[in-house]
Parts: sequence; structure tokens; C-alpha cells
Amino acid sequence: MWQAVHEKLVWVDERNLHVVTLLKGTDIPLTWVDRVDESIFRAVVIVRLKTESVFGPTITFRPNLPFKVLFGPHYVTEELRDLVHKASNKTMGAI
Repeated sequence: MWQAVHEKLVWVDERNLHVVTLLKGTDIPLTWVDRVDESIFRAVVIVRLKTESVFGPTITFRPNLPFKVLFGPHYVTEELRDLVHKASNKTMGAI
């Protein structure tokens, strides 16, 4: 039960990172993302935020497909980094 409460369902679109657990959920603007890291040993993607969310300053989740050790970043990490970069560039262009 403890694991189910803390397990996160995460998906992304062009503007937001959507995060849902059994008990709560939120949409986090990609412009709030400071950086995207990963831990191959823990097999998780780590999203560090500029502004704290209902889940705190860091969102950690496991991608559906496993990490391939020694073959570069997970494609989820790369895609998320790219979307964050595009979102921040759109914001900078609007100023």
C-alpha cells in the first residue's frame, strides 16, 4: 500500500508536466523546471523545479522502459530536456 500511494504517473505535453499519485495530482509548467537529471542505478528520472510544487522541489519517477546502461541518457530524459528547453525559449521570446 505504501508503494502504491507514492507511485507517480507522469506525462508531458508542450506546456506542462502532469503528475498524479493515488492521493493527489498537479500540472507543473515546463518553465518551472530547473533541470532534468537521471539516476541509472535507481532507474529514475529526476526533475528539479525552480518553484516548489505540491510534490516538493523534486519530482522523481520511473520511465516505463528500462534504462540502457552505458548507452547515454534515457530517451525520456532527453525528450523532457528538449521540451523544457523549447518552453523556456518561447518564454524568453515573449519578453
